[in-house]
Amino acid sequence: MPEPQDIFVRMMQPPDPQPTPADQQRPSLLRRKLSTSAILLGTLFCVLATALGVSATGGYIAGQKQRNVDATQTTIVDIDVQYALGVSDFESGNYNLAAERFRWVLDRRPDYPGAADQLAAAEQQIANGQATNAPTLPPSTSEDPAELFTEASGYMEGQEWANAISRLEQVQDIDPTYREVDVKEMLYTAYSTLGLTYIRGDRIEEGLYLLDLAEQIHPLDDLTGGERYLATLYSTGQTYWGLDWNVVIRNFEAITPLAPNYRDVSARLLEAYVRFGDQLKASGAACDAVTQYESALALQPDDAVEAKRQAAEQACANPSSLSTATPLGGTQSTPGSEGVLNTATPLYNIP
Repeated sequence: MPEPQDIFVRMMQPPDPQPTPADQQRPSLLRRKLSTSAILLGTLFCVLATALGVSATGGYIAGQKQRNVDATQTTIVDIDVQYALGVSDFESGNYNLAAERFRWVLDRRPDYPGAADQLAAAEQQIANGQATNAPTLPPSTSEDPAELFTEASGYMEGQEWANAISRLEQVQDIDPTYREVDVKEMLYTAYSTLGLTYIRGDRIEEGLYLLDLAEQIHPLDDLTGGERYLATLYSTGQTYWGLDWNVVIRNFEAITPLAPNYRDVSARLLEAYVRFGDQLKASGAACDAVTQYESALALQPDDAVEAKRQAAEQACANPSSLSTATPLGGTQSTPGSEGVLNTATPLYNIP
């Protein structure tokens, strides 16, 4: 299609001289040949363009369908994982986190067996004041945002971040426009500071939740964002421990180049390699098991692991038709089938 400026130039030029009747009666042989060639080339181009368009569309649809299938399968596993973790949290008395998990499950599968009852039980424990992580903030009966803001400022000065968050969220509930910029900045400081404190301790999931809330106000600084990334990788690895060794390994492997001494990642990664190798060998994938044992030995030489590697290597070289057992426990995965940080597994239902 000609560009608009080309059309404008042609409009400003004088018209081409009209051919005489004699010219019209004597079309050249070259012009007829060129016209025929142009038609043939145009037809061929249309055919090729149509074929390419159909092929591309088909590829896109097929790829989209596969991604939808993969996402659906992953979500099913994730729901089971979160429900099991919720039950564990409930049994350990962490009712707030258990309730968060059960709500996440019910958002995705309202009919998930037992989830509604578990959520009701967790909420009842919270209402009874049994939650282990329940805030100790004394209740406030004030409905005056100015008074609540003053209380929040005092808590901020005393670095009582949880109490400050509670009062500031009350201010937002009563009047979202009251000192809106100040309230949001104070919330960002409280969310991010308390979130970092949690992820540096033993309350990683709660810390990640608070950092997500902070990021909804404005982007995290580089240091905070980096710590959140490491904590998310670690938390995801923990979540899938014993369920999908491939996901565990990919997440812990992503940590080691950035922070080799981060928590107990080295020891966990070593164990994950060996246990994934055991699982693969038991399922008949001896050749893939060799790779896992070799990765473990690269981290730390060990005679027992070396013996496993040699046995797997021998089984790989001499495959047996009897090696078709399905491993017990855990999800069967093939190397490379999962990516780092399975983001289809949010621990909290945050957009």
